[in-house]
Amino acid sequence: MTTKPDIAPKAMDVAARSIDLLALLTRVAHETDAGAFVMKEIGRWLGKEGLDENELQFFLESTKAMIRPNDQTEITTFFDAVNNRKAKKTVVPLWAQPSGALGRLVSKDPQQRWITSTISCLFQYHDERFIKFVLCGLILQHSHKGEAPLSEYQLGWHPDTLRLSEVVNKVVHSNWLHIANAGLIGSESECPRLPEELFSCEKGHNIESYKLSLVMSRLTDPPAQVIFQSEHLLTNLVLWILWHFHGRLRVVISGRVVYDKVLGSQDSIIECRVSKFCVKQDEGDCTSSKTTPTFDMLDNISGNMKLIFRGKYDSQQTLMSESRVRKKLYHSPFQYPKSSRNSISIQTQRTAQEILRWFVNLKVSEKAFSSRLDFHISLFPSSKSSASDLRVGDLLGRTPGLLNMQCGELGRAFVVFSPPRETTPPTVENFMSMDSDYMASSGGASDTFEDRPEILLKYFPILEGLIQYVRSSCKCFHCYKDGPYSSFQFDENCLQYKAFMEVMLYLGHGIADSFGAPDASHCGEAIAGDSGATAILLDAIEGVRMNSQAFDGVVRWNTLLSTSTQIFLGCPPLDKLTDATYNDASVDTSPHFTQHLSSSVIAVQHGGLAVVAPWLDISQHLSCRGCFQFTIAEGQLGLPIDNTSNGPVLQQPARDTVVIETQYTEDVSDYASRNKVPQHASTGAIELLEDRSECFCDYVLLSVDETRYKLLMRVSSKSHSRMVDPSMAMLKLASKVFPVACGHTKSLVAVVPERTTAEMYEFDELLGRWGDTTTRETVSSNNSPGAPESPSEGENASQNIASPPAIGPNASVATRATETESAPNPHQLRISHILNSSFKYNTALALTHDDPVFVNRGDACLQCCLNQGSDYEDTGFEQSNARWIINKVKSPGRQVPRTGHRLKSTGLREAVKAGKKSIPEGNAGPQDDIMVLDE
Repeated sequence: MTTKPDIAPKAMDVAARSIDLLALLTRVAHETDAGAFVMKEIGRWLGKEGLDENELQFFLESTKAMIRPNDQTEITTFFDAVNNRKAKKTVVPLWAQPSGALGRLVSKDPQQRWITSTISCLFQYHDERFIKFVLCGLILQHSHKGEAPLSEYQLGWHPDTLRLSEVVNKVVHSNWLHIANAGLIGSESECPRLPEELFSCEKGHNIESYKLSLVMSRLTDPPAQVIFQSEHLLTNLVLWILWHFHGRLRVVISGRVVYDKVLGSQDSIIECRVSKFCVKQDEGDCTSSKTTPTFDMLDNISGNMKLIFRGKYDSQQTLMSESRVRKKLYHSPFQYPKSSRNSISIQTQRTAQEILRWFVNLKVSEKAFSSRLDFHISLFPSSKSSASDLRVGDLLGRTPGLLNMQCGELGRAFVVFSPPRETTPPTVENFMSMDSDYMASSGGASDTFEDRPEILLKYFPILEGLIQYVRSSCKCFHCYKDGPYSSFQFDENCLQYKAFMEVMLYLGHGIADSFGAPDASHCGEAIAGDSGATAILLDAIEGVRMNSQAFDGVVRWNTLLSTSTQIFLGCPPLDKLTDATYNDASVDTSPHFTQHLSSSVIAVQHGGLAVVAPWLDISQHLSCRGCFQFTIAEGQLGLPIDNTSNGPVLQQPARDTVVIETQYTEDVSDYASRNKVPQHASTGAIELLEDRSECFCDYVLLSVDETRYKLLMRVSSKSHSRMVDPSMAMLKLASKVFPVACGHTKSLVAVVPERTTAEMYEFDELLGRWGDTTTRETVSSNNSPGAPESPSEGENASQNIASPPAIGPNASVATRATETESAPNPHQLRISHILNSSFKYNTALALTHDDPVFVNRGDACLQCCLNQGSDYEDTGFEQSNARWIINKVKSPGRQVPRTGHRLKSTGLREAVKAGKKSIPEGNAGPQDDIMVLDE
């Protein structure tokens, strides 16, 4: 018979060995100690990259103290730029701080920082694949120091190469994403480059990866004097020597000493003897006496020159490897045959300039039928146009530099835009036999990337002229057989295709320039697509493609932002990162039109560089003019969640590339339907007062997908708390906002017009009720709901809108309605009291949705505001009786609301257990998680 086990001691043992995971995670997340921070960042990086910590440990052990960068000013400046950046404010409420990627972390370790400097130097001339071969070769050659060097074949199949490759790949890419492409922006002194004395052509003359790693390994412990002999300056080697050699470097070109400097305290000399100077870019290409030139590495022993080894440079491997550092805007990687290079380059740049000039001069007519920041444009100038008309160029942040470039002449007459010859529309009889050409010309076909050039050639004769001009110089299969331009092929080696894509590249750079991009992420010819420029042109001709009689189109924020971020950040297109074009609202809610189709993209993060829409901050003055621009953030975006003595603690996205979107405004129709606001009926008197409501604002950042984050903004007042989409304020300014002005005395009292009801709101009540689309009842003077009573003929005759309003203690109480049973539905005027800050004003705009809004900035009397709101006839797709009148001070100050209780996401059960004060039940969603107040 078995005895009953003693359960109590075992339970105590389990309790002793258990841990509080939540407490531990919280402590790690808020840890400010440098060591703990590095461990947290390394753990996050390993998890994000899917690497094993043992492989990382092997890599760090293999590279420890192999090389040490010297102490030249350029080197110390570089590492200061990488390591000493602090968290900075960007656009409220976002901050940016340096990322915790391994490329940055190893630069803090004196024994490992050579990895960062070596990779950064090689990025000046090479891509990630080339650098991986160099690093792996250098590490393995150093590990076999004192032995015969490993051959290229041995390196390729060595077990340690296979073990190192994955980690090295990730480290090199991390350096590009967080340093080469982001951390060194804007300062030439911070980016590894050759000094001016060592001028070389842009491409440089570079040693192959295997020989370069072998040379580097030899120079980690150099002999007393080393001499390199070559026909051209060995740029990748010399740049690395400048940063990592501690002796004396002398460069002699064609017998002239052009550089002689002591780089450190070592008693050793490296002399580079070069026979030819590099040719400047406008003078042609550098030439060589050999098909594949060679170099010699010599050791000077007591005056006797001993050949250490001989290697190749400018081989197929190095010529195919391209630089990955940032480039100037409008830098083109496309190459053409020497005989036609200059003429085609002039043609493509001037063509792009004329298309961009046509685009920025298009007239903006009205907001597009969309829930995002879109504008309708007119493709032809109107006879009624005036200087005050809004143009596409007015929407852009600044004038693109391409418009002021001297690009040369096309040498022919040209027309930028012209619709194709009109096609007879289909009838009932021939509809089924309608060919694909008509479908494509009318926009019925799907616009795949391969189809876009053919479509645009039909609408832009200037592009057609370019293609015909270039075809005479192209000897590809399709052009050589003298086929028509309509057989345009998606062939990267066809000069027609290259010229077309170069035009799109220049056009895309012009858009990025207008958004505020100072330079561009490098993009080689092999991957230099249109970066979204074709999508911009297709949007511009969208209307005329659907209807040949409708000469209009649309300009979309998302399309232009996608193009700008692809060029500036080097990230994928937005439609590859987010599906924000789909409806992400709850299926059981019925929000107003602008609330439910899609969210707005307000920030894009790619590695250590990000851009943010400046109109995200609604505590400032907003305007449609210049709204198409971004603010640059150096570092990774984050949201402050705590403050320490070392600065704010930020909640940051877990991925290198993410899109941050807004969340649609919270629906309050249930509350508004249960709690009626008093209404002022026709001929009732109302009075404006100064709004003194106090408001608060806080934010939360939530992950909703692998590359998507939602930024929630909660606005609170004395009686209400509501999630508000800040982008809706900018969206509203793009349509149906009418400033009101008159020459009358600026009276704050008025009479409600006939067939109109009015509701007065302070900001406190406005926050909790505006945006509601439910039908309102007219309430009587005692605030009780009731059917409207028709006044007698005597009362009707005695009431006159022009008569002075009755002012007194009962003026703010709703009077009885005056509509007759046969009268149409009354217009509903919802009127704010005088708002005293831009934040309140922009929040009110964000809550008005699709209905017309009349804004009084103190330039009109209240009576004129009411009359304009009552007389306005809505001709939109969804007509509404609602009219909004927002009153504000003349020049409201920029007052950022105080932060209320911090929002955080927690489960319902945890909130109850923790005894937190939750958001009222009426505002909680159907999900298990709710937002609670962290007190």
